[in-house]
Amino acid sequence: MTRKELGEKIKAERKKKDLSVYRVAKSSNGTVTDTQINYIEDASKNYTIDTLMAYCDAMGMKILIVSGDVKKEKPAKPVNETPLELPKVKKSSIESPKSEVIVDAPLSKKPTLKDIKDSVPKNLKGLDRTQYINDQRAKHGV
Repeated sequence: MTRKELGEKIKAERKKKDLSVYRVAKSSNGTVTDTQINYIEDASKNYTIDTLMAYCDAMGMKILIVSGDVKKEKPAKPVNETPLELPKVKKSSIESPKSEVIVDAPLSKKPTLKDIKDSVPKNLKGLDRTQYINDQRAKHGV
């Protein structure tokens, strides 16, 4: 398992428990900060085993070490290897009836942050633009 996979699993568990990063940090009584939690979940920076253990402890989780040969599971083959294409669809934006968003992305492709920023309706500025980008990032797991 990679650090990225570990972070994704821990983040999924936190979200399943409906806990915010801030709340977990607060419940750790200062042993782990919200910034350290983000580093663990995003695998964006190195962290110590003590930090990981403090985070897991604050979440009520334990670290289990398995010895011996652990076989990697092979991912299941997809039923349909050809990605499905969405037709181009115009839909009115909620913010303004004048602006239009064109949806044209294959289902199998995960959008990048650049794709999301490029898809922001032109009429959104400032905090509305930031909120739109954050909503789309959360929706697509970017």
